[in-house]
Amino acid sequence: MEEMVKVASSESLKPGLGLLVRVGEQRLAVFREADKIYCVDDMCPHAGASLAQGTVCQGVIYCPWHQWGFQGKDGKCVTGSIWHVDSYRVVEKDGAVWVSISPSDDK
Repeated sequence: MEEMVKVASSESLKPGLGLLVRVGEQRLAVFREADKIYCVDDMCPHAGASLAQGTVCQGVIYCPWHQWGFQGKDGKCVTGSIWHVDSYRVVEKDGAVWVSISPSDDK
């Protein structure tokens, strides 16, 4: 059975902006865009920037340092790189944001 962890209140997610959350030692970046919520590993594989300091637009999460883009739904890089970030299933329920502690298999 999939284990979900409460990581934030729904109101703490600001449209288009990231939120850094921690699950144990793991750092995750959570984003809201319209009615979608995305969760990916926080560290950009290119240069180590915090993706939570970036933005999301049309389902793509952009790194604040060099604008590398990663699809929120599966973590695939859209800027020509073979790199990716892990993505996580997200559920919003009863005013809270819940994240699966296991990466999604959508690669």
